[in-house]
Amino acid sequence: MEAALQEKIDSAKNILQNLPMKKDEFLSVSFSGGRDSCVVKHIVSQLGLPAKYFYQETTLESDMLLDYLRTYHPDTIFLHPDKTVEEMIREKKYMPTTFDRFCCAGRRESAEHKQMEEEATHLVYGTRREEGYGDGMVSRRKIEPVQVKNDRLVVAPLYDWTKEDVMAYVEEFHVPLAESYQMYGALHNCLLCPLHYKTTNERMMQYHPECIEKMKALCFYCWENNPKLRQIHASKEDYWKWYLECDNVDYMRKLRQETENVRKRR
Repeated sequence: MEAALQEKIDSAKNILQNLPMKKDEFLSVSFSGGRDSCVVKHIVSQLGLPAKYFYQETTLESDMLLDYLRTYHPDTIFLHPDKTVEEMIREKKYMPTTFDRFCCAGRRESAEHKQMEEEATHLVYGTRREEGYGDGMVSRRKIEPVQVKNDRLVVAPLYDWTKEDVMAYVEEFHVPLAESYQMYGALHNCLLCPLHYKTTNERMMQYHPECIEKMKALCFYCWENNPKLRQIHASKEDYWKWYLECDNVDYMRKLRQETENVRKRR
């Protein structure tokens, strides 16, 4: 193991070990099943710290991901949303977009999620600063190892880790990852998320056709039941194509670039 990685491992352990913990208290670890979450869980387990691992259900997981969680992480506690994404879409009568990700807000505001946060003493996440240099994640650039939020500590032991650090740890300690990492290099616990790249959506359609057909049916339902959508999109097929190809991170990057070009010309 390289000395630089060992230094980051020691730093992450120190962050967790130095948290003020009273008797009967435990770490509430946000666990998505992704590689960052798996590394955090492995480190916490190695230290023998009392912890509970919470998975925020999206209701758009693939069967492959759910099988992985049940097999390798049976101690995971599922937090169920008050409404499924399908129910929210049928209620809104339009698909979630980068401008209105009501699906995410619905999960964070669920009764079970709020109860988890209220009971938590320390919230532990696998977030990293490096992620803040991508699209839509500017706030992550300011992540500190320990911060205060609503009278509780929010902990990010991997705050200064890179993707390469995480993968080196996975290989060094043989941490099992979801099969999706081998298939298309990522986890994606919410199929067809508006924040996906166009190429990502194409992979989702290839590997999870049963889930994609469900989303397509919902998209058609929205167009058929929302007069405003019919004013913008000529057909339900056009709305589905727009949802797959335009309203995603590729589109947002192009829009930002065009805006920057206009600013430079002024």
